[in-house]
Amino acid sequence: MSETVLQILLILAYLAVGLISVTFPIYAITVNYLKQEKCETEKERKKRIVDLRNSIDRLTRKLDSQTKDNELFKEIQNRIKLSKNELSNLQLGPYFLTARGAVLRPLLLLLLALLSSFLGIEFFYEDVFALLYWALFAYALSMGLAIINLYSTLSAVEKAALRPARTVEIKVSFVTEKREYRIKAGKKVTIDVDVCLDEDVENVEICVFVPPEVEIGRLITPNTTLTLQTPSPSITYPGYNNVIRAESYVSGGTFLETSFEVTCKNPGIFKIPVQVRSKGVYPFLDELKLIVEK
Repeated sequence: MSETVLQILLILAYLAVGLISVTFPIYAITVNYLKQEKCETEKERKKRIVDLRNSIDRLTRKLDSQTKDNELFKEIQNRIKLSKNELSNLQLGPYFLTARGAVLRPLLLLLLALLSSFLGIEFFYEDVFALLYWALFAYALSMGLAIINLYSTLSAVEKAALRPARTVEIKVSFVTEKREYRIKAGKKVTIDVDVCLDEDVENVEICVFVPPEVEIGRLITPNTTLTLQTPSPSITYPGYNNVIRAESYVSGGTFLETSFEVTCKNPGIFKIPVQVRSKGVYPFLDELKLIVEK
């Protein structure tokens, strides 16, 4: 019986040593995803804050200026509490990819487990079984927390590895940041569609969908090759013509201008969808308005 207890204590010590040896290789993997996850988390955090503000504003407007509605106050408090929890959980993902979360914290817990196993062996030889039990309890607690930490790190790596692409802030507008552009019916004019990305990206493709009611004339963006598909093969916008601009590399903050001539004989309001695709980035789609007046 005594020999079995000693072997168990030695196995526990070897287990702690084995897990210690894998913490540094795990960090070598996590560091590859850390930058992207921090960026994605910050964008998600800003989005959640905006959603929270909108929710609070919406609920606050429901409050009677003369009386206090307890149910609405409770709903606001619950929404704030829920958002705080969501923001806290968002920060945990990148934390487990850092040196502190992926190496330092589990390493300290595993060293504590290793020390507890050594103390258990010492107490075993001294026949101090009361302290032996405490040493085993300390080992189980620290080892359990270390395994949970390592599992959280591996889960964060899995989430980052399965993320198909990152998000990049993209702004689309007509020239001078207009969302609407007015032209006269039957008159040939040049429209400029501006696209700005906040990060460096590769293999950028800008697709400007033009409704069939609007005739496309000359493609005039200087020093850039534009192509025209008539009609576009898009399922979302069947029958639309498509002006395409492609760039192999774009620096963050650069405005990409796509200019071409258009003519429309009939007055009306027409949607001008703009789709932006690039390597490793989620596709982006926005809609501008072309207003044709008599």
